[in-house]
Amino acid sequence: MSKGLLIHNPKAGGYHPELLPTIQTALSDLEIVALEDLDGMESIIPHACQAGCQWVAVAGGDGTVESVAKAMAGHDLPLGIIPVGTYNNFARSLLIPLDLEAACKVIANGKARSIDQGDVNGKAFFECVGTGLDAELYPLGEDIKSGRWDRWGDFFSRAFRYRPQEFTLTLDRPVCEALVPGTTTESRRVVRRLNPSFLCRAWKGLKT
Repeated sequence: MSKGLLIHNPKAGGYHPELLPTIQTALSDLEIVALEDLDGMESIIPHACQAGCQWVAVAGGDGTVESVAKAMAGHDLPLGIIPVGTYNNFARSLLIPLDLEAACKVIANGKARSIDQGDVNGKAFFECVGTGLDAELYPLGEDIKSGRWDRWGDFFSRAFRYRPQEFTLTLDRPVCEALVPGTTTESRRVVRRLNPSFLCRAWKGLKT
């Protein structure tokens, strides 16, 4: 297996002392760097190239994975994901195993595939994006989840004062081509919202 660069976040929710030894055993030849030791996300590609790495892997939660993915977008080096966060929605959406050794096996198999990248007002995102009321209340919800019970008042006040907003959704291809045949995803709801009468071949394999 070729050499890879492993970026890990020691502050991730599922991080534990056995993590790095297990990954090293599974993936062998690794250049390892902690997220906090990077000289900015823009240094990932130069760091990997200088170390002679043919791929990059990231061990962390959704925030860490998305930050690294954004930094690597548009480059040829493949990115492997080792989910060690609290929720790991990024990995779940790509059907990457949450088991540490199983996730390493996916990387070791070396079968890269392309994924979609979205943009909101010039800012890239992967897996999901919140708009409207969801985006308005999310930061307060995170505070409350962390024990800031005093934020409940702000939460209800902001929800009460919120007014619907309009936004423009632009797709780079027909909606049906973005569907994943054989799976149940939010894409079907998007199709129904955009055009309830829309039918396409890619949709026929999906169960209602």
